[in-house]
Amino acid sequence: MRPAAPVLVCLFGDFQLVKNGRPVPLRRGGKIKQLLVTLALDDRQQASRAGLVEALWPGTDPERAGQSLNTLVHGLRRLLGDALTGPPLLRTEEGYRLDVSTGIDVDTLRFTGGVARGSGPRGPATPPRRSPLTSRRSSCTAGTCAQATPTCRC
Repeated sequence: MRPAAPVLVCLFGDFQLVKNGRPVPLRRGGKIKQLLVTLALDDRQQASRAGLVEALWPGTDPERAGQSLNTLVHGLRRLLGDALTGPPLLRTEEGYRLDVSTGIDVDTLRFTGGVARGSGPRGPATPPRRSPLTSRRSSCTAGTCAQATPTCRC
């Protein structure tokens, strides 16, 4: 089992952001959650700048929304930066990418990675003794999120 990541984004169940084993309180209806969810759910954990602006501030003046996106990205870097080995988001040619190599883990990525490793050329892997679907300490989160807070649903 791999060690717990310094930052865990829980998308299964209710959204939760965990930093160094503790839940990070986010403003209700805040954009940080929307930004993280949008990036984490993309197959490559990235999104175009225009796509983020439209997802986070639909119908808003693009220039003003672009400035708001810059502020949001800066705020996310300040919020998580001290727990990571680098910035949580990387600026790409098209937009931004969630940089999971810095110590950010996403429960859905663990789950899909586990599923991908579970079947291969020799067929499905041996089933676990406890079903990960009924265990709060499933391989998709390795218990990190569930241990961090009892309200986590992943």
